[in-house]
Parts: sequence; C-alpha cells; structure tokens
Amino acid sequence: MFCSECGAPLDDNAVFCNVCGAMVTPEAAQQSPGQQGPEQQIPMQQGPEQQISTGQMPPQILPSVLPDFRYAGDGPAIEQPRQKHGAVIALSIAIAVMLAGIFFTATVVFGGVDGIKSAHLCSLGSRYLSELEYEEAVAAYEDAIAIEPKLEKAYVGLADAYVGMEDYASAIEALERGIDETGSESLQDYRDEIQGEWDDRERRLCGTVYAVDTDLDDSNNAGLAGLTVTLTDDNGDSEIYVTDDDGSYETDLLEKGTYSVYFYLDGFVDYECEMELTGGREELDVYLEPDATATLFGSIHIADADMDYTNNTPLEGAHVSLEKLTGSNSYETEISSDNNGQYEIDGLWMGVYKLVITKDGYITAEENVTIYEGQSVSYNTIVEMIDTEWDGMGTASGKVYDALTGSGVPGLTLTVREGISTREGSAVEVLETDGEGRYQTSSLDCGNYCIEITDERDDVAEEERYGSSLINIKILGSMDIDNQDGTVSNTIMTGQVRIVLTWGELPYDLDSHLQCDLNSGDRYHIFYMEPTFTLNGVRIADLDLDDTTSYGPETTTIYVSDPGEYTFGVYNYSHNNSDELASSGACVQVYVENSQVPAYVFYVPRESGYYWEVFQYNSVTGVLTPTNVMQEEYAYGYNYGYY
Repeated sequence: MFCSECGAPLDDNAVFCNVCGAMVTPEAAQQSPGQQGPEQQIPMQQGPEQQISTGQMPPQILPSVLPDFRYAGDGPAIEQPRQKHGAVIALSIAIAVMLAGIFFTATVVFGGVDGIKSAHLCSLGSRYLSELEYEEAVAAYEDAIAIEPKLEKAYVGLADAYVGMEDYASAIEALERGIDETGSESLQDYRDEIQGEWDDRERRLCGTVYAVDTDLDDSNNAGLAGLTVTLTDDNGDSEIYVTDDDGSYETDLLEKGTYSVYFYLDGFVDYECEMELTGGREELDVYLEPDATATLFGSIHIADADMDYTNNTPLEGAHVSLEKLTGSNSYETEISSDNNGQYEIDGLWMGVYKLVITKDGYITAEENVTIYEGQSVSYNTIVEMIDTEWDGMGTASGKVYDALTGSGVPGLTLTVREGISTREGSAVEVLETDGEGRYQTSSLDCGNYCIEITDERDDVAEEERYGSSLINIKILGSMDIDNQDGTVSNTIMTGQVRIVLTWGELPYDLDSHLQCDLNSGDRYHIFYMEPTFTLNGVRIADLDLDDTTSYGPETTTIYVSDPGEYTFGVYNYSHNNSDELASSGACVQVYVENSQVPAYVFYVPRESGYYWEVFQYNSVTGVLTPTNVMQEEYAYGYNYGYY
C-alpha cells in the first residue's frame, strides 16, 4: 500500500502516513502512487465532507472533525436541481457512514482519542526526523509520551532525534525512561547499542578548575589558568593537560577504564580523585584553595538577657564540630571548649565552614564561619549558648542604621532564619523596618537566629539602594531583648573602601583609627580628632560617623585610594581595663570597591590589650591582609594614650 499524498509505502494497518502525516483511508491506501480512485475524481467543490472522502484531510484537524460531523442540510440552503437531490443525500449518508467506520476502527486500533493523538504526534516526529529537524522531533515525541507514557516507539524516535543531534547522554536517558515505563527488552537492547556507539565516539574528561572564594555561590568563582591536570591509567601511563585562560580543560579520546586524576597549580592546594570512564564526556569541576592555612579561635558563653558581652559566663566542655562547605578538598574535625569557654582549630584553608556547638542542657548553635585569603589567625564571633531553661517564646528588637549617617533606615526587608550568620535556607519570618528604622520580631522559639537585611524598596532607584548585611540575634523565652542592631551601607565605588565598626553595650566608646602611609611620602591619621584628610582639595579619607555611646556604628571610608599602605585598628577609648576590648563583641565589616555585602568580617581577638590592629591594605595591589593583633597601647608617630 502507498500513501495517496506522498507515495510513501504504508504498513498494512496504518491510519496515518509515517512520512507526511496524511490520513489513510481504506480506498486510498490500496492504490499505487499516481493512481486515482473514484472518490478522488469527485469534484472538490461541495464542502469538508467530500474532502474527507478523498483521503486528503490534514491529520492535525482530525480530532475536531471526527466527533462533530456536518451533514448535508447543515448551514445555508443551496438551490439544487430537483432530480439530483436524492443523489446528494445518498452521497452524504455514504460519507458519514464511511467516516464513522474509520473513526471506530481508529479508536479500537489506537485505544481511543488519546491513542489517535499520540499516534499522530509520533507521525509528526517521524516526519521531522526525515527532514533532520531534530528539536521539533524531540518536542513531538515528548508530547506523545506525555499522552501515552508506555508508547515504546515514541522513546525510540526520541532517542533517534537525540542521536541525530549527537547528544548521546540524552538519548540514553530517554531510553532508560522508556525502560522504566515499559520494561521493554528491545529498548534495553537499543540503549546498549547507543551506549556502545557513544563509547566509540566520545570518552573524555572535561571541566573547569576554579579558585575557592568566601561565599556558597559557585557561579561567581574565578577560573585558574595554567593548572596541570594529570590522568594516570591502571597501567601507570600518564597524560598531562593544562587549563586555558578560563580554567577549562578537556582530554583527548580515552580508553575505557579507571583513572587517577591529579590537579596541581603552584600556590594552591592540590587535589586528587579517581574517575571511571565508560563513555561520553564526563564533567569534573574542581575548586582549589590557596596553599595557606589559618587558625580559628572562638569563645563560647552562656547566653543572658542583655547585649553586654563583658558579663557573660564562659561555657566549658561544649562539643565543637567543624565541616568545610566549599572547595573540593574536604575537612572535618571535632574539639571541646576549655575552662575559659575557648576553642582553637588549626589547618583551615580559605573558604566557608559549618560550625556546630552542642552541650547537654543547651540549645544547639550552628554558624557559618568564613576564613579569608591571607588570614593566618581568625577570631570568631562570641557564640552565646542558650540554656534550655529559657525554653519558650520571645522576641528581639533593634534598629538598622545607615553606616554613613547613623540615621535609622525605614522600609528595609528583614529575612529571619535559624542559625548564626545564615544567608541560605527557608525563612521563619520576613519583616520591614518602620519609619525610624526599628524592627521587632514576632514571638519565636528561643534560639540563635540571623536577620538578612536587603533593600527592596520600590521608590528607591537601584543604584541608590543599600547592600545587604546580617544581624545575629538571640531569642530567650518570655523576653524581648532590645539593641540587637544592624547597619547597611551604599555600594562602594571603584577604588573605595568602607570600614564599619560595631560592638556591644560595654565599653561605651571604641574609636576607629586609620593610618595612611602614601608612596608620595604623605602621611596622615584619621580618627575622631582629625576626622577628614584632603589633598589638593580632594577628600581622600573620612571618619564619616563617630559613636561614643555603645553599639556603634563607627564608619571610616577611603574615598580615593592614593598609592600607599593603609592600616586600620580599634582603640578602647573607655580604657577601663585591658580585657574590656576583648569582651566587647567588637566586629569590623569591610566593604571593598563595588561590593554590596562585606568582603571581610573580623571579630575582636580574645586577648588582653587596649588596641586591636585589624588589617593592612595595599591600594596598589588591592590586597587586604588581616593582622588581628592585640596591643597594650596604640602609637602612630606618638602615643595617644587615652583621653
């Protein structure tokens, strides 16, 4: 049998042509190409019924025509010679009977209207395959599968389309879906055949090697160029490849087997793993850290109902576990706090870690800890463990300040999540700051929480919005703990650095100090007595905001980074005792050019001293080097002592 439309050979029970998709009538299907039956000789001027009788009706309108036949007499009357009226009626009845028979047969053969639709979609897919329109074929076969998930030939056609696109992985996935749905051995055989062809055509390892950064977003990491990737097979034979300018690599065609893969670049921690290559392009992305380690120091205290960290009791014997969240090299360790509530963990590469602290009788505390590049010592925030006796519902309140002006900022969005320094995960509550920049949470279960501050105000231009920041808060049962404040800063422009200092209730007055040693020989010192430095009428640096009554913020900005070395530190102006600064909960956030979130966050060391040197910054190289050193006093050219 042959199709009356295109002349293609037909299967014995075909309803649609697999090539052009035309509907096959019993009469037309019996003709060879070029022949015409009686129905095809009838003039095509009487309406859709007569077009159907020729076998030329487009298949895409079949579902709408078959269930709703139009008979002679429907529609406007047409004047006909009286002697032909009976013939017209007889012809209409014959057409209706024939179509009803075809519809009944198709319904039985294809299992109802859904069967007709899926068969039609497979025919379309077949036509697209013959015309090399693979994406259209994929869409047609996927639509057929959506209607009839057990339609075996749709999976075969789908795999054929993907093979035409040389996407062997998707072809195999399509057949595996079909195997799961149908249990078909023929689909399994075809899957094995395609796998074998894929094995012969493609067996490569490829990917990109990235530098680890200090967030959990893998999409913004920089690629590492010039890194060597060494593959060694079971026989000890090796092949070496080098990453390109973007950090990408791709091997030659490889034999099937297991390979040891070694990544190396001078100045970075190396990485090694095993890969079993069976077929296709295996992707392996790797994230490497600078080859330097830091020591993490931290303090664990028993939570109380105020924001004065100097009166907290240390918690001895708390269990501390640390797990690395970034980078390809894993790291896990466990330790306990000493009798001063302190812990020390060595050998930490740059990146983000999950810190979990537990102790019987206390609510578990979780925190994300960041180790920055160039940091040999990192002091973590004071973690307040909450006694289960505080169990119940409580609230937290505070104010969000503009870091430059010290004014409260209204209309900011506050997203509350469980944990310390947590930016990811589901929110337990979303708030807005009021007209004065204040907030108060609803009643929450006691525990440690983090508030992420974002600026989503519709009436503020995008470029004028504040960058996001965090507030770590505590909730105690039956308590409202106030003064859990936060700060926000506008985006820092290229070449600028902004430094924001905050602390607890005591001491009342901490002072920010920025000393500048320029390559030109100029030297200046920014602090409360000399808050602004200008050069040739240009503002170079400024103590934008000074605070003398607890909490902060104090804000210092380098507006023009003249070539030179800059050193930032914090001095305990209150000068009550040498341990007061260490117990203040002081925190320094550093915003570097174009950053919307702090690039660095530093917490005061748990050591005696009146002056804390936080970091050094080279404006020529753009490198910020953490120092985190406590000193007995502060001197820059002369000893300021305390005033």
